[in-house]
Amino acid sequence: MELKVLQKLESESQAEYAYRILRKNIMEFNLPPGCLINEGEAAKCLNISRTPIHEAVNRLKDELLVEVIPRKESKVSKIKISLVNEGVTLRCAVEPKLTEMIAGNLSQPILDEMRRNLQEQETLLTAAPKEELYKFYPIDDEFHKIIYIAANKKRIYSAVNQVVSHLDRMRYLVRYGQGFDIEQISYEEHKELYNMMLLGKRADLDLELFYRRHITRFQTVMNDIIDRYSGYFDYS
Repeated sequence: MELKVLQKLESESQAEYAYRILRKNIMEFNLPPGCLINEGEAAKCLNISRTPIHEAVNRLKDELLVEVIPRKESKVSKIKISLVNEGVTLRCAVEPKLTEMIAGNLSQPILDEMRRNLQEQETLLTAAPKEELYKFYPIDDEFHKIIYIAANKKRIYSAVNQVVSHLDRMRYLVRYGQGFDIEQISYEEHKELYNMMLLGKRADLDLELFYRRHITRFQTVMNDIIDRYSGYFDYS
């Protein structure tokens, strides 16, 4: 098992660091569905003890990203379609309400943060080679996180983030599975969301429909993804 490793942040505990690295490797399919997680090898790779690795694996288990068979093995879970649907349902219920609540009423620092994020998206889409477009998705996630924070709903964001892990894997697989060019559309929709935050929601806009289209954009290529990576999915 080889991990893509990033530098530990000063603010992180060893368990938080192990969680961040393991989760990143799962989300980016360096650890694909069904892959065994050897805690000893992971500890050597990150140059830490096995205890924080074990804590990180248990945390990933709580997010249903890892399956643990006591005293036997841990492995990356398959993408469960029912959990993808749960993630869609939750985000489509929560995010339109938050947007309705704060559109047109944000402070200048929050608007500036959203604009900087949009500039990151634009720069990536304009300048990055196609094989690096996977970097769009963490920026995309951060854009939506800003909306939760602006609405003073950090705890809701944390709760939602646990439920949507399988939805996020599906979104990421669109790019890691050799990619389909849907990032530009997402970027344009993010600009529309920013305009709502700046000026307020248009009276003629169905916000729930807007979010459903935005969040389920991956469905336009879902059949192709499932055909290519049928072994990655759990339909139970």
